[in-house]
Amino acid sequence: MAPRSSLTIKTLLLSFCRIIASLSTVLITVILARHLSVEDFGLHKKAILAFAVCSPALALGLPKALFFFLPGNDSDGRALLWANLCLLLFAGICFALGLTLVLGDFVAVQLGDARLSGLWWMVGVYAMAMLPLGSVTATLVARDRVGWMVGFQTFSQIILVGLVWIAAGTQDAKFTVGAMMVWSLCASAAAIVLMLKATKESVDVRSPNWSHFQIQLRYAVPLGLASMFGSISTQFDKLMVSSMCSPEAFAIYVAGAIELPLIGIVTGAMNAAILPNLSLAYKEGRLADIVQLWRKAMGKAALLLIPCMGGVMLFAEDIVVFLYADAYRGAAEPLRIYACLLPLRCAVYGSVLMATDKTKWVTWTALVGLLTNVCLSAVLIQWMDSPSGAAWATVISMYAVVSIMVPVIAQTLGVTVLELFEMPLLSKITIATLIASSFIYVVRGFLWQPTFAAFPMWLVIYLGLGVVLYALLGLPGPREVVGFFKAPSR
Repeated sequence: MAPRSSLTIKTLLLSFCRIIASLSTVLITVILARHLSVEDFGLHKKAILAFAVCSPALALGLPKALFFFLPGNDSDGRALLWANLCLLLFAGICFALGLTLVLGDFVAVQLGDARLSGLWWMVGVYAMAMLPLGSVTATLVARDRVGWMVGFQTFSQIILVGLVWIAAGTQDAKFTVGAMMVWSLCASAAAIVLMLKATKESVDVRSPNWSHFQIQLRYAVPLGLASMFGSISTQFDKLMVSSMCSPEAFAIYVAGAIELPLIGIVTGAMNAAILPNLSLAYKEGRLADIVQLWRKAMGKAALLLIPCMGGVMLFAEDIVVFLYADAYRGAAEPLRIYACLLPLRCAVYGSVLMATDKTKWVTWTALVGLLTNVCLSAVLIQWMDSPSGAAWATVISMYAVVSIMVPVIAQTLGVTVLELFEMPLLSKITIATLIASSFIYVVRGFLWQPTFAAFPMWLVIYLGLGVVLYALLGLPGPREVVGFFKAPSR
């Protein structure tokens, strides 16, 4: 067994993997938007969306189960892995057959583009490869092969971007979807080899028996339900826009209806940094320490995310034009709406509930969020006569989920809701962001005619003004923020 990596090193390496994945996603979207027509860009997004919506239900939390069953299991780890991969492959086959042979035309009509019927076989193959590929992170991390994970993630994402770039030169969505299918097959094969090598010390190399399937399903299904509800809720707005709006409107909407890659990096680093400490503190009855650590993590994240919200509100049009093209200028509206989620992302609510053995609330609140989104999306799209109604439905549903979680967390930790938040710090961050944003908005909009060429200059001014205001208000600097994630307290 390889020597165990420290928590700090693991946090840094896993954060690097998230950065690579986020950059890859952004680059692929930029490449597609700049090389395909608006209609073909929307077609590609709809094809992948069909799998993205279903993937949590198909995976059923099985990849996460490996985090629990593989660490320290040197007897039948490989048999457990094979059982996990077989279940995921079976789910992928069912999805592929159902989509191509039974539901293909119906789904294509619901998504508003009959051309999708000709792409479903590629999406089916993509699904069969991507579902087993989802277990690679859990396997390599659980077996302490984080370095392998970094290498695999970096190399595979470079290949993916390259293949999509080449395929996008044809200006045809069926080739870009095909490129992702080919990549998924190659990446899945390489991942399986790595996973088998990571479990080679297992003594039991026999085929998995029913117990290997049963124990993983029993553990994974509750987690899978929560993941499924949450994922469908975050994708539901795109489904509604696809079915209720024109292909061009969908393409523009989906280009802007995204959360900044920084969010996943920050929240992922927070999870890796504080979850082990939260669990340990709860087991030892140190509830006050949980409150202190959670408040500290929230404050550090707010130092980054709240100014990001102000920046998106100011520069949304510049961002979408810079990334995509002038034809996607309308994507600025959903991008601004999604930025309203940034204050929520300053905390990792689910981590506290999991650490305090309140996992059922994760599932139930995810279901509430999904139902809220379903009820509001169609109503707001029609009422506002705009795809942006779906974005507002997503934001409102997320706030509904948090409004349920926070009182449960407060009650569990024996504090009031207000005691969960470091209000003086959050107030100072908000004041600094409002001052900087207002200054740039007034000067840029009224005293200086805004132009796209001046966007970098105004961005630098906004960041510089923010740093000055942070210093004047006695807020932590960049070094202190990064230091929290690099060296979590123990």
